[in-house]
Amino acid sequence: MEDANIAKDDRKRVVDVLRKGIHSIKGAGDAFWNSVAKNAQIKPGHALRLRRVVEKAVKSGELPLGDVAVTLRAYPMIPATTEGKKGDRDMHVHVSINAPDMKKDRRPCDLVCVIDISGSMCKDANTKTAEGKSESQGLSQLDVVVHAMRTIIGNLDKHDRLGVVAYSSEARVAFPLSDMTKSAKKRVNEALGELSPNGSTNLWAGLHKGLDMLKLASQRRGPRASEANAALLLLTDGCPNVPPPRGHVPTLLNYLKKNPDKRRAIHTFGFGYDLDSKLLCELADAGNGSYAFIPDAGLVGTVFVHAASNLLASRASAATLKILPTNGAEVAAVVGYGTGEGEKDEDDDDEDDEDD
Repeated sequence: MEDANIAKDDRKRVVDVLRKGIHSIKGAGDAFWNSVAKNAQIKPGHALRLRRVVEKAVKSGELPLGDVAVTLRAYPMIPATTEGKKGDRDMHVHVSINAPDMKKDRRPCDLVCVIDISGSMCKDANTKTAEGKSESQGLSQLDVVVHAMRTIIGNLDKHDRLGVVAYSSEARVAFPLSDMTKSAKKRVNEALGELSPNGSTNLWAGLHKGLDMLKLASQRRGPRASEANAALLLLTDGCPNVPPPRGHVPTLLNYLKKNPDKRRAIHTFGFGYDLDSKLLCELADAGNGSYAFIPDAGLVGTVFVHAASNLLASRASAATLKILPTNGAEVAAVVGYGTGEGEKDEDDDDEDDEDD
């Protein structure tokens, strides 16, 4: 980026600002460039020169900004109801992003499935008929989950890794995290066939062991660690009845703070109506994931497989979109599904925890 009127250090700051907060400069106007200049601490009078320099750098490849289209749509929170009267000055702004087509192969995936095998999983996995009646298919709830797992396994390849944790009163590794070669797929399917329902629901034991498996995966993948998507899928059909002393969410937050990993996501799945949906939602929120409620056994496979498919199709996780307001505008609040990994835990100085 060469321009006699813009110093080398200034140019570096501009590049840093754009790389951190902007994915496309198509159609950007003077207000945008003035805002960039301000954030990069460049004199306002250099905004026009700055624009030409950046456009040249993008064209040459020095500044690799893609063609991601970011769309903003604004509308009043309180529309005008009287002729001649303007609406409220506060505006809702909807932000949408159209990602470019990726020509590279998909990212590898580290997937840990944490399965509830407590006694209640032996119940019939009933489905509803068109008339709304409950109908048994001769399968238990665990049978349906295992079938969904096998479908997921069939869509993985040798670049992916999968591990299985089973929990009831205690948690155990049913299958260690392994590359999904043909022989490994055969072994994990055999391990799934050996699962049987028993005991109570120690959800934290399963979640903790699954997180430890993902942590080990990150350490062992080596140079490819930053390329792999990593996720934990936790499925339960009931309320946990063996809680950790400090509660599930504080204990999880403490674990995440001590073991940070931006690639990791925790997705929770609640099956049936005897659930603590609030807890499952909070756990997913803390882990940068999502919660899915599955009311009917017929939907278990669909929901579970779709979640895994979305993970396999994801190019990046924990993405950040930065918006630079101009002309005196301010971002008052962000509305949507929160992401809470690493939130402040008021009791995180307590070292007497079992989640290390």
